Amino acid sequence: MVKESGLKSTVKKHWNNETCGTRFASSQDRKAYFNEISESRYKVEPYIKQFAEFEKSKSKTMLEIGVGAGTDFSNWVKSGAIVTGIDLTQAGIDLTKERLELEGLKSYELMVGDAENLSFSNNSFDFVYSYGVLHHSPDTIQCFKEVFRVLKKDGEAKIMVYSDFSMTGIMLFIKNFRSNKYFFENWF
Repeated sequence: MVKESGLKSTVKKHWNNETCGTRFASSQDRKAYFNEISESRYKVEPYIKQFAEFEKSKSKTMLEIGVGAGTDFSNWVKSGAIVTGIDLTQAGIDLTKERLELEGLKSYELMVGDAENLSFSNNSFDFVYSYGVLHHSPDTIQCFKEVFRVLKKDGEAKIMVYSDFSMTGIMLFIKNFRSNKYFFENWF
């Protein structure tokens, strides 16, 4: 087993404690909880659906890297993709499985995985998707190498990354201002 770097361990701990998108949901009813997560995700970033083009993935073998709470992943399953999802955290995998079970969705594969070291053979997928994930890795370039290694020759990758000072980064910073202690400790 490869030992995790300090940064990767910190990233993993953060997302285990707060799976992506869950801070915007509070309902005790689990279906309502997942609906709140979806509504907030697509309200804050309405362009995700247009970027992802879920409807075009029917019957394609597909990998989502960083499933979080399963918002996009459930759309891939609903679209008819032959979909596999990984997340660095067990928390993300557990939440996504719970969501899919509540929605009555089947025919998918989920596992804990590291984008820097994907456990798939070369040329495995028609389509690889990762939204706002790979830049959290200590070795983002290695993540991209892995994406293109597992992608079929004529496959397609849709990947969104942002920097702290991009429009998405600034928007998320402002929206989550009170929780940005790390930013202030490390930049100012």
